[in-house]
Amino acid sequence: MTEALGPPPRDLNERELPIVSLEGPWLRLHAAGREPGYFGRTSLNRFDDPEGEFGVLYSAEDAFGAFIEVYGRDPGFCGNDVCGEFCQPPSQTRYSRDVLGINGY
Repeated sequence: MTEALGPPPRDLNERELPIVSLEGPWLRLHAAGREPGYFGRTSLNRFDDPEGEFGVLYSAEDAFGAFIEVYGRDPGFCGNDVCGEFCQPPSQTRYSRDVLGINGY
């Protein structure tokens, strides 16, 4: 049984965000018509900014991570109708970015 989360800490707005510098290359499976470096603002995905002010790039360091970012979100997601939209070689981009570290902080 899981417990409900309590309220956030009172000093949350005063805490420093864990910003880290990362350098690619990064791999991304993306829908046709989207750029490899697309920063989505739909507010529909798990790490999206609900206000849509900041974009989120869902990418990975390897092809396995890029695959799971697309197909791991929903069991049974990859039917023939959906697979055709994404089944293309992963795009590879190389750039440095300062990003919010969300690895257990």
